[in-house]
Amino acid sequence: MLESPAPGRYRLHDLLRLYGRGHAESTERAEDRTEALRRALAFLYGSAVHVARTALPDNAPSPAWLHPADHTGIAFEDTDQARTWFRAEHAVLTAAVEQSLASVPDALRTAVDLLMLIAVCSLFPSRGHYDEACRLAGSAAHRAAEAGQPEYRARALHTRAWLSCLVGNYAAAEADLRAALRWAEATNSHRRLHMSGVLLALVLRATGRVQESEAAMARAERYAGDTDNPASPVGLARFMARLHVAVGADQPPSGLPLMRRVDAHGTSLVRAEGVIRLGATLSGTAKSGERSQAEAEDGAETSR
Repeated sequence: MLESPAPGRYRLHDLLRLYGRGHAESTERAEDRTEALRRALAFLYGSAVHVARTALPDNAPSPAWLHPADHTGIAFEDTDQARTWFRAEHAVLTAAVEQSLASVPDALRTAVDLLMLIAVCSLFPSRGHYDEACRLAGSAAHRAAEAGQPEYRARALHTRAWLSCLVGNYAAAEADLRAALRWAEATNSHRRLHMSGVLLALVLRATGRVQESEAAMARAERYAGDTDNPASPVGLARFMARLHVAVGADQPPSGLPLMRRVDAHGTSLVRAEGVIRLGATLSGTAKSGERSQAEAEDGAETSR
């Protein structure tokens, strides 16, 4: 009745799983099925939060931008264990998000936050998994629009833009970021205006539009907030950069190593020169001498 794809892991055959779902739909109350799905999503979200906290024990996600988990989830001993779990449970994570978006309206916040963690960690085995996460982010943005939740629509669009950047689809990323910024302006969300503005600046630089990139970064920096406050927009940017570096995210064959140039302290994504430097690396326009000088500056910055 069960298959074991790996030691200690078990699953039902596809036909048995489909039979079980059909049987539940015909014999169990819709309210019970919804509550079971809500509990599963809460457990997975709580575990994903632990991935972030394990990767960065001194820089845990701030409640100001990532809502507290309703379930304790799984605790991990180290980053390697957290990475292994995150990658192994990818299909479960995305399935829970998809089903919750379709049938649990009050789970939108949890689904969007979980998608954001999936995107930041980017521990996907193939390009197809990126495409799947992009599709779910689009569904989340649509669901947020239907629910009249502009903040979550902007967050979902930003997540999809981030995933598009990772596989080099800069046109799609730019379109989503500009839409996210419009929604952020409508809600006066400084956090989103900073985060999406920073990523837009990187996209513009990666496509060779240097002046536009610098202007976008200047606009984003107006909403950075207190650099010493981890709950500020700039604190969120720094945390996301650190998390991505800490989990050592793998890239798909057709993707670009977007975050590998971010220094261990995450400063490169929250400074204009860092975004420009990273964009130049991505687009291949930086001269070797300029890169050497940039790396030397990064080293001095880190030592300070």
